[in-house]
Amino acid sequence: MYKYSNKNAEIYSKLGIEGTTYEPGFAKAKKMFGNLSGKKVLDFGSGSGRTAKLLLSFGAKEVIGVDHNQSMIDQANKQDTKNAKFFLIDNKIPFDKNTFDAAFCAHVMVEVNSFKKIEQIISEIYRKVISKLLISY
Repeated sequence: MYKYSNKNAEIYSKLGIEGTTYEPGFAKAKKMFGNLSGKKVLDFGSGSGRTAKLLLSFGAKEVIGVDHNQSMIDQANKQDTKNAKFFLIDNKIPFDKNTFDAAFCAHVMVEVNSFKKIEQIISEIYRKVISKLLISY
């Protein structure tokens, strides 16, 4: 998986959404999830926290972001995102089964170098979610 330096993570945190490759995935999320009012949502591959803001704007009561890169977690924690928390992970998501009402994973799989690892990631996310799951490669 790709590792972001502190400088690259800071630059990434300042990117917008419109006109980027993130826009289609985020538009799909809006259509699929609609209103997340009162839901606890897993943001897998949370990066610098942009997706957490998006999920909160859909009404999520709480967003838990997880990422494998400490530089991205550091940037996410600098964001003004009430009701969002960010955690560094390795292979396992440190929460019990069925902890989340929904999960979002966008633009993560393009950084994974094997189908076996992709299957492991999807299985791990699925174990943590009760209902909705949206994964965008």
